[in-house]
Amino acid sequence: MQRLLSISIALLLFSISAHAQTATEILQKVQAIYAGCRTYSDEGLISAEIADTRIRQSYFQTSFVRPAAFRLELWFGSSKKTAGNPWFVWKNGEVIKTGGVTGAAEQNLHFDTALARMASVSGGSAITIPQLLLPALFRNSELFSLIVDAKIAGEEKVDGRLSFRIEGLMLGQPVKLWIDKVQYLVLKVYRRTSFGDRYQDSTIQYKPNLNGTVPPENLTLPPVSISQLIPGTKIVRPPLEAPSSLPAASNPPLSPKLREFGSSLSRSPDDPTSPAAESRANDDDVVRVETNLVVCAVLVIDPSGKIVQGLNKEDFIVKEDDKLQEVASLSLGDNKDLPRSIVLIIDYSGSQLPYIKTSIESAKMLVDKLNPKDRMAVVTAM
Repeated sequence: MQRLLSISIALLLFSISAHAQTATEILQKVQAIYAGCRTYSDEGLISAEIADTRIRQSYFQTSFVRPAAFRLELWFGSSKKTAGNPWFVWKNGEVIKTGGVTGAAEQNLHFDTALARMASVSGGSAITIPQLLLPALFRNSELFSLIVDAKIAGEEKVDGRLSFRIEGLMLGQPVKLWIDKVQYLVLKVYRRTSFGDRYQDSTIQYKPNLNGTVPPENLTLPPVSISQLIPGTKIVRPPLEAPSSLPAASNPPLSPKLREFGSSLSRSPDDPTSPAAESRANDDDVVRVETNLVVCAVLVIDPSGKIVQGLNKEDFIVKEDDKLQEVASLSLGDNKDLPRSIVLIIDYSGSQLPYIKTSIESAKMLVDKLNPKDRMAVVTAM
């Protein structure tokens, strides 16, 4: 009986262990651990290899105390000791500031926007952990939800800590995560990002500390200096004023000529001060365009927010300068005989990575709404 009981317990434990070994449940556990922690801090190194030709290293530190004290710093180099002041995102309550590119701290940014600016140069690390810590402050899809075909590919040690190695695809490119088997913390991330016909392989290694003591000085606003620049960024300075010893100009500077916006509508074309007369005097070729029809797009909703259907042109009154205007025609938005020309621009740069999934879904919805005579051009920007 005792042996039978031991076998039953062993089988039960094996069943529980096997159930917990699925990649999806491990990632869900990671999300729950980060979202519910009291404090979090880390430091780590980012190694980015661009198309097998250039390796760039960056060092980072994260400090967080719930509910709203946060600081992420990024140094360009393998150590903050030799890299000068960092590029940072800092949050204290509702106040959010970022600095390090322009040399001056910016504020009044959304938390996710400030971090997205650092996404490409940080190999995505500027978004990964902060989104796990404060998911409610991000307006885009969770990064883990972008991983498809996730599976456990094995177990490895990272800095002496046994971890699951989870592999999958993110936006069609390979991604790997090493998750601590005991604390379910992210220890290492590898991912590939495409830039047109080139790609970047990024490896981020973390040294996470959960629910430990975070020194107050690690949550203060970092100093900002003009030297905080990404390599290759240029500073455009205003021209220096001319020395007072230079001789004065012989002629006073001409005052800028200001246009009276809209005043040409009240002047006759024969008026010598009219734009048409000035154009005839200054240009050999004159192109004149005259139209008496103005297109206005309108949306009519009732008090409950629903679109009002079945309207015709007699249902509208249009005034300009308190004068009634004629409504010549009315075309409904679903009129298949009225062709539309649309240009759709999708930004595929690294800073927009968290929003690509929702952007593509929105683009598909737009394409589905096109009429047979509509035309669309799709432009992608890297």
